Amino acid sequence: MTKQQVDRIRKEYGDEYLYRQLAEECMELGHAALKLIRAEKRETPMPVQDAQQALIEEIADVRVMLFVLEKMLDTDGRVRLIEQTATKDKRMAARLLGE
Repeated sequence: MTKQQVDRIRKEYGDEYLYRQLAEECMELGHAALKLIRAEKRETPMPVQDAQQALIEEIADVRVMLFVLEKMLDTDGRVRLIEQTATKDKRMAARLLGE
């Protein structure tokens, strides 16, 4: 999706719609993660492979919305949310590994 397409979508639907869509996709991702846990523990009749596929689909939906959000915030070509995640990645790894 290009910046021009994002701009057209914003004009058609508005920023609030896109923020709500992001929130909805994030909630669906959380639900899919919980469903996978239940499938792995055999607490639901859903096969693990189906639950994994559902999780992958929700990850893709969230990535699309994050891309749209990045384009929305990148008004002057300087915002790079993905580059900013490198610092957070290192902190998270250090915290989880006790480093």
